[in-house]
Amino acid sequence: MIDTPVLLQSLVAELKRNRTIALDTEFMSTNVYVPKLALVQVGLESGDVHLIDAVTIGDLSPLGKVLGDENIVKILHDAGQDLRVLRHATGTRVRCVFDTRLAAQLLGVDPYASLSCCTRALCGVSIAKGPRRSNWLKRPLSPSQIEYAKNDVRYLHDIHAKLLRRARTLDRMDWLEEEMARYDDPVHYTTTDPGLSALELPGALELAPLQCAVLVEVARWRVRTAKKLNVPLKQVMSKAHLIYLAKRMPSTAAEVGATCRNLARFGRELAGVIKQAADTPPEKCPAPRTLPPRSLAENALLRLVQALVGSAAACNDISPELIATTSEAKAFVLYPNDAAHPLRRGWRHSVVGKDLVNLLSGRVHVHVDSDSGRLQLTRLRQSADAPVA
Repeated sequence: MIDTPVLLQSLVAELKRNRTIALDTEFMSTNVYVPKLALVQVGLESGDVHLIDAVTIGDLSPLGKVLGDENIVKILHDAGQDLRVLRHATGTRVRCVFDTRLAAQLLGVDPYASLSCCTRALCGVSIAKGPRRSNWLKRPLSPSQIEYAKNDVRYLHDIHAKLLRRARTLDRMDWLEEEMARYDDPVHYTTTDPGLSALELPGALELAPLQCAVLVEVARWRVRTAKKLNVPLKQVMSKAHLIYLAKRMPSTAAEVGATCRNLARFGRELAGVIKQAADTPPEKCPAPRTLPPRSLAENALLRLVQALVGSAAACNDISPELIATTSEAKAFVLYPNDAAHPLRRGWRHSVVGKDLVNLLSGRVHVHVDSDSGRLQLTRLRQSADAPVA
């Protein structure tokens, strides 16, 4: 157990001698806005596993020297939330990430690719379920907690190596590199403007421009308040109530409290926010950012696009959502000329995106293959000066 600053510095020096390290975290996120980091598990190439006691040490910034090192591969399973927690705890953005869950999904190991599934499928090891939801902030940790924590990184090096071999066999190394490169994008750590995010709520389509301006500022106030109190956003205000306040625009503390008893203590402050937003000039009022309602024809086309995505996913033994989520498919139908769309770039474009582009432009047609039963695309006859993309 690494539970002193001196031991942490010693571990950091050892980690710098590794080309790859396995990482995981245990944290508590119940009833708080910012998760409280309790433990960082680190697996070395040698097979040694160290547990960093974040509760006892407090300052984990020295670990940032390793996390930000682009010459050391950090292997994590389902990395998203771990990366954000580590960034907050160390002040450093994790670089050179390999997410074994994403890789396993991309390489056809399993659509969901839990850690236990990966260890069983790739390492032949069954990990017993442990005290995942126990109190990780309480000290001392129990033997079962320690064993569970170690198992979270114990097999990641082996999984990583076997996934790389599998990627080379399937000729999908470029797919893998493209997906992992996303973790090096600073956007992955950038906090989205809560006001602009609120404009993406379905209910925003019902709002007038001035009501949208109120929605933006109330949503920003909601996040500021949740941070200040360190409570979940929903304990301050629900998303539905954001829309409700934007529609009614209460101008006094009493009117705010009347909309929701829980908001009475913030009545004066929130009424001030609403009043100021209500003074927004018409030309500066935002518009909803939700996708517009689809016509019957667009709905039919969306189902066809999703069917072709599903067919491509089946051919490559991966989940359809990994190629395009429902919202991405909708955006592709509504804005087919968006060059930045995921289906217009990289391996997704090669697998199905280019076919979808040709389909929407009328250069191919769809039929069912009689032998496989799968959807197939056939090029239409065309002149030599009109090549298929």
